Amino acid sequence: EPPRAGARCAPRADPVPAPASPGVVREGAPRNVVRAHLAAVGPATRADTADWTGQTVGALLPGFLALADELVELRGPNGETLFDLSDAPRPPAAVAAPVRFLPKWDSLLLAHKRRTRVISDEHRKVVIRKNGDVMETVTSDGFVAGSWGVTSKRGVATLTLTPFVALPKQVAAALEEEGGRLLRFLAPDAKDFAFELLPTLP
Repeated sequence: EPPRAGARCAPRADPVPAPASPGVVREGAPRNVVRAHLAAVGPATRADTADWTGQTVGALLPGFLALADELVELRGPNGETLFDLSDAPRPPAAVAAPVRFLPKWDSLLLAHKRRTRVISDEHRKVVIRKNGDVMETVTSDGFVAGSWGVTSKRGVATLTLTPFVALPKQVAAALEEEGGRLLRFLAPDAKDFAFELLPTLP
């Protein structure tokens, strides 16, 4: 069983390769794009990778075939075939993903064709605006659970969280703890810090 979406979302650790000739770039592009997508947000379907890149599944198929020896196939909750890098970490589905604060335009919200893996259709309409803008969000167990923002007034940096669903006490406490670390990163010169949990969105 594949892990929950959002259980793995980390930057690549390998160094950026030196520029190659145009012919080599074109030949290796599908493979590199597929590998980068799966490294960041796998497991994913071929349609997920195509949607993320704006390419067709057919255009990226050579990349999947070229990586055949490096990939594993998993079965999704609706019977769909998911691909992932064979050496990628895959926590068991029963392991809850930690709370996360995602910035505007985070790829997790845009990297899957079926975005209900990480956000409900109802909340997607709130988070992804009609003009294409994407709000800052928080996730609980790999699923979008609210939005957040930071304001600063008179030397006090305040992180405000608007839940989309009722948050269990332990989740709210984890968000406050993680939010405190985020505040100190975003506003290192603030004299004080505050966390404000607003009422759940109607």
